[in-house]
Amino acid sequence: MKWLLNNFWLKIAALILSVSCWFYVKEVLNREQHRLNKENVSSEILISKKVAVQLVLEGIPQEGFKVIKEKIAIKPESIFIVGPKEAIEDTAFIRTFPISISGFSKTFTKKVELVSFKEGISLKNGFVEVTIPIEKSP
Repeated sequence: MKWLLNNFWLKIAALILSVSCWFYVKEVLNREQHRLNKENVSSEILISKKVAVQLVLEGIPQEGFKVIKEKIAIKPESIFIVGPKEAIEDTAFIRTFPISISGFSKTFTKKVELVSFKEGISLKNGFVEVTIPIEKSP
């Protein structure tokens, strides 16, 4: 009986810690089994492709001014997209969200989000910086 009562509280603490550890390990294993379930695993092969960025403008500048289209700068001019082969193969460009130039009378720079228009395509970088030169009409 003395061996049972010797260091009794240390034995209780060790028992509590071991039971707590068992519950933790059991929960982690259950999560791993759930995560690797066949329904959650996709065998679809993803590829990446570099495509051009196409600028979408809306409106017209202030009267007496015009956009100099040849001098429009998009940085970066192309980006990488990632997705299933079927969706990526026929994609040649990706568009920006529309930029309104209504009422502008001078050059401006804007950070613009890109639009992923096909299901399953993701963008490595979802933004571009666009500089739109606006000058006085001759």
